[in-house]
Amino acid sequence: MFSLGFSSSKTETTCRLCLGRLKLQREKRQKMVKQYRKEVAELLRTGKQEYARIRVEAVIRENLLLRAYEILELYIELLIVRGKLMSDSKEIPRDMIEAVSSLVYASQRVGDIPELSKLRAIFASKYGKDFVIEAAADGTASRWQVNHNLMQCLLVEAPVPEDKLAMLSEVAQEHGVEWDLRAAAQVLLPPSPALGPAAAAAAAGMGGTDCAACHMGGGFIAGGVGVGVGVGVGGEGRGGTCVFPPAIGLPAMDGG
Repeated sequence: MFSLGFSSSKTETTCRLCLGRLKLQREKRQKMVKQYRKEVAELLRTGKQEYARIRVEAVIRENLLLRAYEILELYIELLIVRGKLMSDSKEIPRDMIEAVSSLVYASQRVGDIPELSKLRAIFASKYGKDFVIEAAADGTASRWQVNHNLMQCLLVEAPVPEDKLAMLSEVAQEHGVEWDLRAAAQVLLPPSPALGPAAAAAAAGMGGTDCAACHMGGGFIAGGVGVGVGVGVGGEGRGGTCVFPPAIGLPAMDGG
């Protein structure tokens, strides 16, 4: 499994090139996100809710990729520091398994950073092709301690409705846009048929339930009602008044 051809200096050079590329791509995508958010805000302001719900997916995807960049940068910095140690060791140092495996995993999913593929080739030479194959595959990545948050950031699937609603709320707050949050919630998070007629009828009213959608700090005006919304995108904490119908399908949560 040990390769005499492994060079810590070559690995460091590749890592530094990778960091430079990540910085360029991060700046590029941050500008894209800023533009996308402006577009979403304008769509909300002009009442084009359906288009806003579609456009906000691009904001979420880019934000996830930016988070992935941050994780990768940390691992690459660690690899630079530990390069000599890895060169002298036949096996992956125990405290480097997550970093190395995560970089391998990302190399096949982050196409705009070609230096990741070069690092994967270096790792294949050092630790064997079987390791690289397993670390890169979804089914076996966890066996090699690939960072779970990184895997979630690089998932190729549409954002869940809760995240779309939370991001729409965040963008509306940022740009001071008034919009009907309750109506948007009823479209994105329709009541489950299993709730029955009584629950469906309750969905037409206003609820005061402390729900999972009301746990992001910071209120804003939505249809004239101050709210604080968050379902995992854009912040933590609690605040505001719940405007979601009690039958919206969101889980009740304890706490003030």
